[in-house]
Amino acid sequence: MKLITKEVQKKLNDNMKLSEDDRQPVVKFFGGGACNWFISEMEDENILYGLCDLGLGYREFGTVYLSELESLTFDFGLGVERDLHWTPQTFDELLKEHKDNGGY
Repeated sequence: MKLITKEVQKKLNDNMKLSEDDRQPVVKFFGGGACNWFISEMEDENILYGLCDLGLGYREFGTVYLSELESLTFDFGLGVERDLHWTPQTFDELLKEHKDNGGY
């Protein structure tokens, strides 16, 4: 599955025109059962920024390389996928939801 489609790229480009405080996730990637990446920015063709959750009980803001996401493989040879059914949420909503479910 292509992680960054033309539609996603346009949303990321539009997000980059906003002030940093106004940028919100436009795409969610998942893999390995518990790993989630909520991406709001793309600095260049490879560096993504957003809220990262590796399934360890906490979420943190940071960067991730698109090439790393594309190369990850989990059980049964599954890789990272774009969540086609995700309803966009703000970072505040994502953090509250995580805390309400017992995360840090």
